[in-house]
Amino acid sequence: MFRDNFLYKMIKPNIKISVAAGVLKSIESIVDILLPLIMAKIIDEGIKKQNTEYLFYSGVIMISLIIIAYTSSIGCSYFSVKGAQNLGADLRETVFSKIQFFNFNQLNQFSQTSLIRRATKDIDQIILMYMMSTRVALRIVVTILGAIFMVLYIDFQLALIFLFFLPICIFLIYFYMKKSTILFINVQKKLDKISQIIKENLSGIRVVRALAKEEIEKNKFDAYSTEFTEEAIRAENIMTSKIPFLNLIMNIAIAGIIWFGGNKVSLGNLKIGEVIALINYLTMIIFLLTPLY
Repeated sequence: MFRDNFLYKMIKPNIKISVAAGVLKSIESIVDILLPLIMAKIIDEGIKKQNTEYLFYSGVIMISLIIIAYTSSIGCSYFSVKGAQNLGADLRETVFSKIQFFNFNQLNQFSQTSLIRRATKDIDQIILMYMMSTRVALRIVVTILGAIFMVLYIDFQLALIFLFFLPICIFLIYFYMKKSTILFINVQKKLDKISQIIKENLSGIRVVRALAKEEIEKNKFDAYSTEFTEEAIRAENIMTSKIPFLNLIMNIAIAGIIWFGGNKVSLGNLKIGEVIALINYLTMIIFLLTPLY
């Protein structure tokens, strides 16, 4: 059934490119996960013990890993963009060919503006989604799983703080994503209406002037433009309001890690570098989740 799916047929020619982009992005994410742990070892074994030889070799390892991550990121971007643009070209050709065989009922069902938007802007959104899935989404999944593993490896008790706040962040992201999606659908509908009004005015501008309806058309446009602006502001406010909540959750979690981690350090059950690594893993995940919607 999945193989008969339209989107699968479109993506199928670019599967190898997608896999290559995914592998390279996974390598970059794994390096990002390893760096805080290496930094923790540098603090505890190198700086604290004044072991210059350990500092040197650890620095060489970090630089090597950074070069690997940088190279992987460039490769991922190349394959991701190539696959996305190939997919976009195939979709545009398919949509254009489909429109050519529309009957009159189908042509009446969709306005010209709507068809143009579907063949251009909507496909651009699919291209963006494809690139986001091969770059951002995969990185988020690999980083979250890797960070959870590393936190459990460093200290199980402090990992409970980490695991308590992470589902709250994910729930907030889902809540705002669901709410903003509905609003942006309404925004898109109002934008289609504005585009239709502009098209009608341009095509019938001589009639409008002949009947002296400039003021009527202007008021009509202003009304739809105001509705669009208000809906867009509401959607943007919903999107941006999640950031303070995520920052609040992150700061509470960091305070908890510092408090309980500090007690463990004073008792000799945890090292300073490990506490810093835990904070780095937390901020890393929040940083990745914040741009979502």
